[in-house]
Amino acid sequence: MDFRGVLRARRRELGMTQRDLACALKVTQTVISQWERGETHPSYKASSKLAKALGMSERDLFYPQERLEEKEDSKNVP
Repeated sequence: MDFRGVLRARRRELGMTQRDLACALKVTQTVISQWERGETHPSYKASSKLAKALGMSERDLFYPQERLEEKEDSKNVP
């Protein structure tokens, strides 16, 4: 899953609408929609606020595949 998918999935897990998240970040709903469609990406400053609002690290938000690979690698260690 990429950033767009993680963002959408986590927002929905938390029961938030795009509007709810936009209000929490003080951006427009259009901005959230653009991020979820992959049309734009959040700035560095917004990335930090976004991760915090979603209750996750920036690393897990932007690089979820790395985290999955680490988990799989740890299973293979004797």
